[in-house]
Amino acid sequence: MKIEIGESLIYTWLRHVKGCQIVQTNWRPSEFWSLSNQSDLQNIMNAIDQLFPDYSIFGHKTKVSLQQYLAQAEIDVMGAFDFNNNIIAVDVAYHESGLGYGSSVENVARILKKCLRSAMCIYGYFNRKSAEIVFATPKIHKSDWPLIFQSINELEVKLNHLGFGFVFKVICDQSSPDFQTEIFDAVMGVMNNICDSNELFVRSAQLLQMFYNISSKTERSSGERREIVTSGNIPHVHKKVHGAYSFKTYLGAVTNSNGCRFSSSTINNYSSALNYTKFQEILEKHGLPTDINLCTDITKLKTVYDELKQQNTILSRQIHADRHGACTSALREYANYLRKFLLATNDNNQIFD
Repeated sequence: MKIEIGESLIYTWLRHVKGCQIVQTNWRPSEFWSLSNQSDLQNIMNAIDQLFPDYSIFGHKTKVSLQQYLAQAEIDVMGAFDFNNNIIAVDVAYHESGLGYGSSVENVARILKKCLRSAMCIYGYFNRKSAEIVFATPKIHKSDWPLIFQSINELEVKLNHLGFGFVFKVICDQSSPDFQTEIFDAVMGVMNNICDSNELFVRSAQLLQMFYNISSKTERSSGERREIVTSGNIPHVHKKVHGAYSFKTYLGAVTNSNGCRFSSSTINNYSSALNYTKFQEILEKHGLPTDINLCTDITKLKTVYDELKQQNTILSRQIHADRHGACTSALREYANYLRKFLLATNDNNQIFD
């Protein structure tokens, strides 16, 4: 059986970072399943064909039928947050030198086709009008990115006008947060807590860690590779860096009160000035893991929040101009994130004010 390392990375990301309880790789519809909402799906095809006439999303000379179009579907990794079908569907392309589908137009057409087909499958087979649809790739050529960004936004807006709530995202080296911050670093931040031989990306990274301290990486500017630093005392170095590394990873994953992700500049501002030692001390004092995104206990998070808020004057000088400081602001958003996706535990409706 072929093992696709990009799919293994996304599998781990959906399970342990995004919090999906159900994850399947290489999802395909069965020919024995009934297809619902066929009239609406045909309307989607017609509308998108008119919106993107130059991309030949449904075929060049002869357009495929609705049934043919969906029969060709394969979603690399699909996850569900709970049994109410809160779904995230991810297609991942791993090309070291950038997407290799062809010209910029061909690259955009391929991404649109994958994202749209995923959304249509979710509506046709799960009867869900909303989901998060992601196309992830570590590298996209800068010249391709503006057209990709514009087209994927136009696709989302069009479907919104048709009454759907699908959210489309392209995560790459040009996006904010980028592929490294959003996916790669997030998985590396939790990998030492994973003991599952089926998660092949993590197992390979854990094997590398036996010989190289891959958790200790020098900061780099955008577009540069991070340097792997070897160390004779890996546990000590890892412990020193882990809190900062995990908190930056966590910030890249949460959604703020406006429904948006923190920007890369905001994350860098939080991370560069954050007093990680003090933050870790408070987390450990209250029995929380220093990798904060592993905690879903709202009551414990609120306890940490209150103690950090009491130190507002000191923290605001060390961290950010935010009136509560970056820690308290981020903890509040993280609690909202847990509640939004029904991941919170021990939640007594505490107010993070």
